[in-house]
Amino acid sequence: MSREKDWRALADLVSLRVRRSFSGRRPVSASHIVYGATGIDPKHLVVWYLFATDADLKAAKLSGLQEDLATATRRELEAEGYPAEALPLIHVGCASEEDIQRETGGDAYQYFK
Repeated sequence: MSREKDWRALADLVSLRVRRSFSGRRPVSASHIVYGATGIDPKHLVVWYLFATDADLKAAKLSGLQEDLATATRRELEAEGYPAEALPLIHVGCASEEDIQRETGGDAYQYFK
């Protein structure tokens, strides 16, 4: 397995773990997406936590959940051996499935490219 696949697979597992750890907090993240050219440089990792609705996304921002997800993701990646120098440079963000549907007809690839 390539280093890029290794880093992305690790990030996918970490993102799932982070989502589960916040499952008692509202609103709940409906899913996540992980991508990036981590084989070139681990700093190119991108993680998105998706919320079902625009209202859920807004609530996540207002409550601090969005920032807490980003902090927990970086902390968990570091604990799993992700390169520490890359962690401040990775992108961890949130979006709504409603926005993806509205903007692209549901094609997340087109939305995040």
